[in-house]
Amino acid sequence: MTQQDINIFLALVEKRNLSKAASALYMSQSTLSHRLNMLEKELNATLFTRQKGHRTLELTPFGHDFIHIAERWTALWAETQELHTMHGSRSFYVALSPA
Repeated sequence: MTQQDINIFLALVEKRNLSKAASALYMSQSTLSHRLNMLEKELNATLFTRQKGHRTLELTPFGHDFIHIAERWTALWAETQELHTMHGSRSFYVALSPA
């Protein structure tokens, strides 16, 4: 599971539509669908119910519970990136020439 998988899940929660979520994430619908299937396989659970003829996705009980975990994951990822920025290898040097 990657941060992109979490972003895909949260976009689907927000949009409730594969095409709209794919567009918002700048990826094809087939790629998004594949990534969702892989995430569900990794979690060994169905996150959304998909019905033929209906464009709207419905969260399963597991999917609904997973929202909180995905949001916490995203917050932890952001904290990790901030920590990396604070303690990363970025340095700022100032040099002065003798006057």
